[in-house]
Amino acid sequence: MQRFKSWEDIVKTIEGGPTEAEWKLKAAVEAGKPCCCGPDGITPPEPENWSRLPSDRHIRADVLRFLVLDRKQQHITEVGIQLTGAYVSGVVTLFDCKIPHNFMLSACCFEFPIVAARSSWGADFRLNYCRIPSLAASLSEFKGQVSFDNAHIGFGQGFALDLSGSKVGNTVFLKNTRLLQSAILNKMQISGMLICTGTQFLGSSPFALTLQNTTINTAFIFNGGARSSGLLHLPSAHLGDLSDDVSCWPSNGGIILDGCTYDRIIGQNCATNASTRLQWLAKGETAKHPFFPQPYKQLAKVLHDMGHEADAREVFYVLEKKLGKERRRALRKEIETLRDTSPSLGRRIAKHMLLGADHAIDWLQRVTVGYGRKPFRSIGVLAGLILTFWMLTVAAWHTGGFAPNSSIVLTSSDWATYDTRSTRPAPRNPADHWSETTIPGRDWESFSAIAYAADVVVPIVDLGQTDAWAPSTTRGPAGVILWWARWVFTLFGWIVTALGAAALTGIIRRE
Repeated sequence: MQRFKSWEDIVKTIEGGPTEAEWKLKAAVEAGKPCCCGPDGITPPEPENWSRLPSDRHIRADVLRFLVLDRKQQHITEVGIQLTGAYVSGVVTLFDCKIPHNFMLSACCFEFPIVAARSSWGADFRLNYCRIPSLAASLSEFKGQVSFDNAHIGFGQGFALDLSGSKVGNTVFLKNTRLLQSAILNKMQISGMLICTGTQFLGSSPFALTLQNTTINTAFIFNGGARSSGLLHLPSAHLGDLSDDVSCWPSNGGIILDGCTYDRIIGQNCATNASTRLQWLAKGETAKHPFFPQPYKQLAKVLHDMGHEADAREVFYVLEKKLGKERRRALRKEIETLRDTSPSLGRRIAKHMLLGADHAIDWLQRVTVGYGRKPFRSIGVLAGLILTFWMLTVAAWHTGGFAPNSSIVLTSSDWATYDTRSTRPAPRNPADHWSETTIPGRDWESFSAIAYAADVVVPIVDLGQTDAWAPSTTRGPAGVILWWARWVFTLFGWIVTALGAAALTGIIRRE
């Protein structure tokens, strides 16, 4: 309720009448000009005694409220309130009020909080370079800019800013502002930008900044040395474009981004590479906070839409690794629970087997195709398998562990001379000797260790080596080892080839 009905009431009611600063403010408001009671751009210090303020800088909250509202439009012009360098004593109560004009205060120091919940502001609302215990303006509407440039807010108790549920038709400026308590910006609708360049969020109970379910249509800017000593709580917020400096975000679980969305990552110094952005997401992960996969999917989607496909695949790859770890962590926890509560040994054994199988499958997918995001990794795995099998093949060939893979050749008189049961001295490498000295051997398929390895490992390749040659189990240990090893390498070759083909076709289909 308005305490004064007219300026005459102020003159008669207040002991000693209006202060010099209040008379000056009235004249400036009526003329549509700024009122300067002190230097601009310098945040005034807290006075030692609020009851003894200089008359040329002292504005009482009730007088300021009277001039701000001025329901009869006898004093204020469309320019509104423009006040600089004043000390404002008392509580400025403007809740459920409608203020159609500008409210622009600079370098002012307030004794008590500004209470303006459910208020409506038809133009700009500015408290630049001001020192304020707190501002409570939840469920309010601001049609112009909301600015707190270089302000000191929150040196009282509780919160610094409460703009929850408010609507802003333009941009919210928090540039180079010190917020000593929590900034509550939940469920806001900001048509322009939220600019936090150089802002210091120093609150810690329970968070420094919360933007839960807030919608920012244009951009969220968090750079220029901005920092936070507490939690940045942004679940289910939509930030528009994101322009930030990753180094400004707090670490050690200082970010909650579950459900947070943004359209692009913009700005000259904004990182769009996967490695830096993954470090950014990792800042929100600690043992205290559960793992949230949504921030990784959101980042991958944005990078892909911006044309950074390789970085998007890297993000998906890391996400799959983390999902696997979380899946196995949950399974281990279930095993521990069964150990404490269930007498059934069989169930625990089954869970351990599932855990081992999950480890194996996860390792196979990660190594061979990078969870489907790095399909060409399978070529390297196949090359490794071929190289390993080639070494076994070379050892078996040079120690005489190979024979022609033909029943006709094996029963021929030319090959019979190399029978292991013969008493005649045999060459160290019968297969090589046979292929070089006999007429059938000369016309037989020439042996190539690397081609034979590729024939065994890669199922879609047929170089004719496995049709012509086979390891023998009767001519030494190298042949025995190779005979058994080819089954293993063939199996792995099938698996790697199938996974690579599936991942490659999936990539092509997605892109």
